[in-house]
Amino acid sequence: MAAVSLLLGSFLLFCMAGCSTLPMFTGEKIYRPHNMPIALHAPTQKNAHTVDLSEFAVGSVSSEQIDSGDIITVSIASGLDKTDTVDINSRVDESGNVDIPIIGQVPVAGMELIDAEAAIAAVAIQRRIFKSPHITVTMKQQRENKVTVIGAVVNQGDYKLPRGKSDLLAALVAAGGLSLDAGTTVEIRNVSDTDPSATPPRLLAENSDVEAGLVPAGHVKPVSQQSEKFTIDLVSSSREETQKYKLGDGAVVRVEKRDPKPFHVMGLVHKPGPQDYPVSKPIKTLEAVALAGGISNPVADKIYVIRQLEGSEKPAVIQVSMARAKRDGQWNIELAPGDIVSVEQTPATVLIEALRVLPFGVSASLGTFL
Repeated sequence: MAAVSLLLGSFLLFCMAGCSTLPMFTGEKIYRPHNMPIALHAPTQKNAHTVDLSEFAVGSVSSEQIDSGDIITVSIASGLDKTDTVDINSRVDESGNVDIPIIGQVPVAGMELIDAEAAIAAVAIQRRIFKSPHITVTMKQQRENKVTVIGAVVNQGDYKLPRGKSDLLAALVAAGGLSLDAGTTVEIRNVSDTDPSATPPRLLAENSDVEAGLVPAGHVKPVSQQSEKFTIDLVSSSREETQKYKLGDGAVVRVEKRDPKPFHVMGLVHKPGPQDYPVSKPIKTLEAVALAGGISNPVADKIYVIRQLEGSEKPAVIQVSMARAKRDGQWNIELAPGDIVSVEQTPATVLIEALRVLPFGVSASLGTFL
């Protein structure tokens, strides 16, 4: 029995030399959950899938309002006979004018249909084309904006959105919604046309009923393109800045795709190795150990969480007790992407390991010491 005790004692001394080697030989300070600085806390994991995306919808534009690119039908009745009625389909150009045969160009962009009727009638009378025409304007087809959606969405691609509902919400819905690896950052690039020229020449008297600058046929307004870029956080962005969420023709929407570094679990676990860090939810120490198959030694308790901070050469070491983590949530600390979780040897775990390698008869005789 003395020989067995001597053998066991020698074995324990040998094994204990390897216990907790990380802080012992590096001289690094070991933090505990209750005293670690704020800089050591894991960053908050925001979940894009919990956001109410309907808050990013811009108020719909009236279906009666005319805009450039729309196709409208202008019906002109100059007499009592129905045969005197002429229906003309015309597209509103980029300058906001509609070109009507005989009457010419009339600015209508931004007007409601009923206001456009009055404007066209006034121009026709002023130009002495009709004395008392009856004008009816109907919306044939609203312009569609072509929007490109890329990044962390279910279906990337180009989509056509009605100009009246061309916003961030509509684009995300058209792309099938956010994918599982979506982050909370969305980048919007809007291409806008700007007119650096002076006001176009007027064809009507300045004090006429229809006071607007009409661009004569063949006149081309110089146009330059500028790109507006907005970055939006789906969780924290102000819901009041709705103009940022409006998308023009040619807009590009890019949703952040997250690919966090895996965390590693090592030491006294059944399945040591890397584990994928969830994209949109936090993971805590006990959960990490469970994902690694649980502890391989029944008395294992000491865990080191090794965290590499950005800009720091040496990693920080946080010591966690499994027993305390089960009783106190403060000790069950949240992990950060790239963390290393090491379930450490202790004198108690070394003793258990020693008993496992001793012959059955010897280990049974030592059972009274456990």
